[in-house]
Amino acid sequence: MNTAGIPLVFTGAIQSRDDIHYISSLIALASGDFKPLVIVTQSLRMQDRSGGEFVSLGESADFRSRRSEYCNSLPESISRVTTEYIELDLLLVKARPLSISKQCMQKAHSILEKCTPRSKAPRPGVQDPYTDRLVEQAIGLMNKGPVGLEWSRSILGSAIECGIDWIRRFPDVLEKDANLEAWTHGTFKSFNPVFTEAATDLLSHFGITNENSPEFDNKFLHPTIRFFTCITDDRLRFLVQLPRRIQTRASGDFSITGRISNRSWIAISRAVSHVPFFQQGMSH
Repeated sequence: MNTAGIPLVFTGAIQSRDDIHYISSLIALASGDFKPLVIVTQSLRMQDRSGGEFVSLGESADFRSRRSEYCNSLPESISRVTTEYIELDLLLVKARPLSISKQCMQKAHSILEKCTPRSKAPRPGVQDPYTDRLVEQAIGLMNKGPVGLEWSRSILGSAIECGIDWIRRFPDVLEKDANLEAWTHGTFKSFNPVFTEAATDLLSHFGITNENSPEFDNKFLHPTIRFFTCITDDRLRFLVQLPRRIQTRASGDFSITGRISNRSWIAISRAVSHVPFFQQGMSH
């Protein structure tokens, strides 16, 4: 019974549970829910007409997400879906993730040395012990990582390379996206004045001081303090393990992504180009 007004008809024969998951994914895409494109789960193993097996969409057991959260605002960007392939518009990021310069790593190191050591007190905006366990696991995993990898220095150094405008926008992006119900690990609304010295130091690195910048506190100091409150939050550790900066626009805007092979490009489906920071939506 079609009560959703979706013009889809299935006339084949159901051969396996994977067929059911595939049909569910197809209905979700047709209704404007792009979750099948980004869900990380077990791949479906489908059979072609000759009985051969191939890997298709990921298995999904639940697409009951809120349409306001997971609505595809560009439905025309997905032109065809079959069991074998999906035809969709891609945004190709031709730039490769960049190594952090020695200068920015040194600056990150000098700033972090001045920051107050992390407290074991509950994280602001987090009341979920499950999140704390995830964070501790992420910290333990990264402490066993490659020699020379220092996560805190790496993510701060990458952010410094992105520039002061990116740094000032960063807390607002986190706060806005973390309010979506799909993010269940607390908010990013905190403002910790303990980072005032670090913020002033970083701003001076960009040549910005109280003396040469009108409305210094509101436009620069306070957003940068918020930035440090966010960037030192260990919840970010289970979003990206090897932080790298990548140029996303010719104008010079950047994103923080994981490290990938130098032989790879990143392609993003237009249908998922607006997803929040915690949602996986890229292909290599």
